[in-house]
Amino acid sequence: MSQSTFDVLVAIGVLSWLSIQVFFNLGGVSGIIPLTGVPLPFMSYGGSSILALSCGLGFVLAGGEANEKAD
Repeated sequence: MSQSTFDVLVAIGVLSWLSIQVFFNLGGVSGIIPLTGVPLPFMSYGGSSILALSCGLGFVLAGGEANEKAD
C-alpha cells in the first residue's frame, strides 16, 4: 500500500489535534491542569468545533480513499 507523504502528515496532524484537545479537556476536568475552555471532541456543544473536526476527519478519510484507489 503506497501512501503519499502529504496524506500521512495530514493524518498525524489531525490525530495530534484530537489528542491535544482530549488531554486538555480531561486534564482540566480531573484537576491536573487549569481549565482552558477547549471542547471535548465530538461530545461538547459547539458548532464550529464539530464542523472543524468533521472536516479534519474528512480529509483523513479522503486521503485514505485516494490511496486505496491508487493501488
